[in-house]
Amino acid sequence: MFYRIVLVLSLSFILLNSIQAEHFKVGFAKVDITPQANIPMWGYGARHDALSTGFRDPLYAKGVVIDVGEEKLAIIGLDLGRSPDPEIMDRILGQTREEAGVTAILMSGSHTHHGPVIELRNREGMGKERFPDAASYADELEEKLTQVIIDAAANVEEARIGWASAETHLNRNRHSKIEPKPTEKELAVVRFDNLEGEPIALLVNFSAHPTMLEGGDLRFSAEYPGEMMKYVEKELNTNCFFMQGSAGDMSANRPKDVEGIEGFGKVLGDEVLGINNEIQTSQPENPEIQSTSHEFVFKTRIDFRNPILKTLLANAFFPELAECIYDLIQNNEIKPHLT
Repeated sequence: MFYRIVLVLSLSFILLNSIQAEHFKVGFAKVDITPQANIPMWGYGARHDALSTGFRDPLYAKGVVIDVGEEKLAIIGLDLGRSPDPEIMDRILGQTREEAGVTAILMSGSHTHHGPVIELRNREGMGKERFPDAASYADELEEKLTQVIIDAAANVEEARIGWASAETHLNRNRHSKIEPKPTEKELAVVRFDNLEGEPIALLVNFSAHPTMLEGGDLRFSAEYPGEMMKYVEKELNTNCFFMQGSAGDMSANRPKDVEGIEGFGKVLGDEVLGINNEIQTSQPENPEIQSTSHEFVFKTRIDFRNPILKTLLANAFFPELAECIYDLIQNNEIKPHLT
């Protein structure tokens, strides 16, 4: 239930329209966000407060800034379970607006269940006493995400854009009783090229939980999206970042002869490469970025004011994390932020 609650906080939408602007530029940047300390992991309640034991593969924040003159859009994919909460996102937008002129941010966690908990805070009862390294990581993460956007904005160059998509059978609905089970089959690829036609970066949008690794593995991992990105980057000698789609009940649908996240990452990567071959990039004649933000307010289906529920949540995960959840859900209201 917990990851369903926090996932809704990272809903996002953007419109790229052709009206008026002076130029179309794109810059890419990435930063390693792998925790250096052993801290609680995100995604599986059965782990409770068990600490990580290192990393299987590094975690990154990667993405682009699209610059059309007065408006700049940052699109950032994270090898994390979720994006930061709205309070932190507001601070990131404020600082990147001041230092780099960024006017809108789309930030999406891949939803890997082998990332770190990012909810803990340097406050009493929220991790300060028992998990100071995790609280410090949350602060460091905010700094790194701010900097990667500033770096991408500094790297912009005249660019071209193109996109294509195809249906895939690499995901499945693992819960629904409806037949046929609802699925999101679209695998979409957006490519940004420089004026010589060389790729600056590929954005890949696909819907499936990164839950292929066993929950008992306490090493951090970018999971199948990380393997897909590494494969595409090697094949095209460019950058690739991942934006999770409508993954609610979607799981990876691994072909029978494919093993592990490496095998699935390659299969998905081959699909991405095939779509990439269909993309023709061009310069938008008069590009404009239009964005809007809205905070929704939904009443919870259960009464979070009930102290018994707080105890149950603390036992299901661990007390400090339960306290942070309660800090986000006040007056029995969930407030997802839509950009």
